[in-house]
Order: sequence, then C-alpha cells, then structure tokens
Amino acid sequence: MNKPKLSKIASAIVIAVGLSTSAMAADTSSSMRGKILSQTGEAATNVKITVIHEPSKTSREFMTNDSGNFTAKGLRVGVLIPLLSIQTLLAILR
Repeated sequence: MNKPKLSKIASAIVIAVGLSTSAMAADTSSSMRGKILSQTGEAATNVKITVIHEPSKTSREFMTNDSGNFTAKGLRVGVLIPLLSIQTLLAILR
C-alpha cells in the first residue's frame, strides 16, 4: 500500500519540476538598474539613459527618477551598454 502513495508523490514532483523548468526557460529578457549622481553626490534627475544591446545594435531609452535611479526592464539578453550623451555628462558635471 505504500507503493501507490510513493508513486503519487513521485508523479507530483516530476510534474512540478517539469513546470518550473518550462517557466524558467520562457524568461528570455534581462534588466539593468543604476543611479546617476553629480560630482557633488546629488541625484541627477530626468536624465536620459540609452541602453544598447551590443549583438543586435538595438537601443532603448530610460529616464532617471527624482532620486537619480533608473530601471531598464525587458531588455534583450546579451551584452548591454548604458550610455549618456556628452551634453548630459557636461550638464551633470557642472
């Protein structure tokens, strides 16, 4: 009588593992977060950050919030390069 109970538990474990690996395999996006500060340590607000996906050369733009933080979600997996324009850098450094 112990065998059917063990069989049901084993089946449940196999199903759970199968479902969890399927869910993990479906996640094909990446994210990045950061904080932009001035030379004096103040938060740089409303700064545009361009994130370039190196392999495909596609880009997406994000803005910093009032605390200087940005979160870039839904990015393609691979080498990601965050960029600020030279005008933005000069404005932050002033």
